[in-house]
Amino acid sequence: EGEVVFANKLDPDYNYALTRFDIASATFTTLTVATMISNLGDVGGQHVVYAAAPPGRPEELQDIYLLDIPTGQSTLLQTTDDGASPGGDMSDTHYAWPSLLPNEFAGVWYVELATGQRTKIDGSTLGTYPSTWGDWVVWEDWRSGGPDLWGVRMGAAEEVHVTDNGAYNGFPRLRGHLLCFRTTLWAGGLGWDIALMDMDTWAVRRVTATTHPGYECGHADGGWLVYRKQVQQFFVGWDKIYAVNLVAAGLLDDQGHVIPE
Repeated sequence: EGEVVFANKLDPDYNYALTRFDIASATFTTLTVATMISNLGDVGGQHVVYAAAPPGRPEELQDIYLLDIPTGQSTLLQTTDDGASPGGDMSDTHYAWPSLLPNEFAGVWYVELATGQRTKIDGSTLGTYPSTWGDWVVWEDWRSGGPDLWGVRMGAAEEVHVTDNGAYNGFPRLRGHLLCFRTTLWAGGLGWDIALMDMDTWAVRRVTATTHPGYECGHADGGWLVYRKQVQQFFVGWDKIYAVNLVAAGLLDDQGHVIPE
């Protein structure tokens, strides 16, 4: 959207500035200053979600805040003591994040950016890795003893079992009507594949040709999907990044919908 928001370390005492860089004008603006600050998501020059250590607390204990950029007003979303966790996802209208307490899950939350209204999703106590877009929040859920995907339509509070396929399913990433996730559906529990689901039609296609234990999804956008493959050899690990043209691969039609097998 023509800008970059990042955390800029100011001194050795872990004081950071949350900084916005406008690409067109090549100008920097300091949005706020805090201890051990990190950017968790930003959108459209209007809102930023960030984590920061409150005064007098250890740097690793970070609360989560919503910053309204035009007004400069920060709103506390959740404290570390209540389970604030950085593993969230942001859309044009909402931010969703998991609440994690020591040795236990504590549910999935979302906030409406325009109003600051926070909501905890009922039934999401064992949820993590949430992703949000439009009216949906989708998350990885362990209520059945293994990872599976559940979701809720925020407008109707309607909970949906998204991947009721008998496999392990996790790490969802949602953009528009396209949901990317990793699954053992084609591997018999021996590793992950990357899958793509159309949330309008529920059609699912396998994206990866080979199974691997180190796959993680990115967002599907503009007809492309980017995903990560974590590789380890001789105790040394590294990441490989892959990009798939979903139309050229025969996974999407010219309307951007998943083509059923």
